[in-house]
Amino acid sequence: MSITSANATIVISVATIFPNGVTLQRWTTDDIYSAGNVRKNITKMGVDGYQSAGKIWVSKPITYHLQPDRLSCAFFDAWQQAEDQLNDTLSASGTIVLPGIATSFQLLNGALGECSPIPQAGQTLKERTFEIIWNQILGAPSIGIGT
Repeated sequence: MSITSANATIVISVATIFPNGVTLQRWTTDDIYSAGNVRKNITKMGVDGYQSAGKIWVSKPITYHLQPDRLSCAFFDAWQQAEDQLNDTLSASGTIVLPGIATSFQLLNGALGECSPIPQAGQTLKERTFEIIWNQILGAPSIGIGT
């Protein structure tokens, strides 16, 4: 197995405007996406030293990092504009395939979160970031890839 991410594939669908999905491409120099940790349980420690815990459900945000000159940015721009015109939220679904570790992830019921409306500009244009907040992320082995 390999831990390279250069061969990762990410496809995002927004049923209303991109029902067949769009393959995201042209990542930034160092990042494809970042996914923060999520809290799975709430724990409370009593004054007597006994701990109680309870399962909680939380959203799972993923931030995608793209070069500013790519069509993948246009996908996110179109999604934002469609939501603005409809004055509504458009749900997404997606798939991440990581051949290096023979694993894929199904991304379910995503909502557009924080987005770069335009690239920052300096000597060159800077990366743009787009967050999708997923309801569920289901991982599974990808049989036949990267093995």
